[in-house]
Amino acid sequence: MMAARAAVAVLEPGLACLARKVTKRFSAHHAKGEIRLMNALLVDIGLMADALEPAIGALVEAYEIEGAPSRHPPSPNSPPVLAISLSQLFEVLREIEQGFAHLGQSTGEDLSRHDLGTLGNYGVQWLDEAAGWANFLENPALGQDFSALILPLACWTARRGGELTALKPIVDHLVRLMDQTVSLADSERLLSMMDNLFHAVGPGIAEDVDRSDPRRPWRLLLLNRAILATRTCQRPLMERAFQSLLSHLPEDAAEFFREGMAQVEHASYPPQARELMLAYYQAWGLPRTLH
Repeated sequence: MMAARAAVAVLEPGLACLARKVTKRFSAHHAKGEIRLMNALLVDIGLMADALEPAIGALVEAYEIEGAPSRHPPSPNSPPVLAISLSQLFEVLREIEQGFAHLGQSTGEDLSRHDLGTLGNYGVQWLDEAAGWANFLENPALGQDFSALILPLACWTARRGGELTALKPIVDHLVRLMDQTVSLADSERLLSMMDNLFHAVGPGIAEDVDRSDPRRPWRLLLLNRAILATRTCQRPLMERAFQSLLSHLPEDAAEFFREGMAQVEHASYPPQARELMLAYYQAWGLPRTLH
């Protein structure tokens, strides 16, 4: 425990301070038995931590066998440091999961949206770095083990009101999952997770001031959310995603509805999905002409 706290402090002194604050608040609220979760969770931190433990061990072992890398490393944080940091972080998250924090009070000492976001964003970044190291050490299967934890951790953070800023690795993993999602149930579950992320993105990202990069994660999240909603053929889900697209990416909406119309015309979409896409296409996708 002492070594873990020291490693976290080296990476970011503020996180070690936050972990102490969190632990202090856990004890006070646990004594009162005051437990309130903001929403039911799709993921379980305990299961995630159990999956993380062997992956961490395998990564450190591979790194020690490899020795000092002769190539440029993918991260300034070595696998042993990442292992300690992730272990310490998930230890704190386990305590939150077990209900030691009462998230409903609005006192200055309670966990804020920023505090929860800080924990979740560090976790996402470290998992992404660990995946990078696994790939660097030529173990892509191990890299996938780390990457597979990114989205559940991000959704866990979002469901508890944390603000997400480490969006790129989250969206990268989302896009890969979409390619693997076939069943309607899986699509609806993934879309629900995307909804969680959409509402948890920090305002600095959601304002989308600089739109010069078409690969920016916020844009990809909105577009892929609308694509996945279309796949479900569920009218309420489609309308919600389409309206978000119009609100946040009006410059992309016309092209999206044109491509969407072509897709539903050449695939086995039910009438209600085609009718809704047609309505949006006619309102937003048709070329504008001057009279």
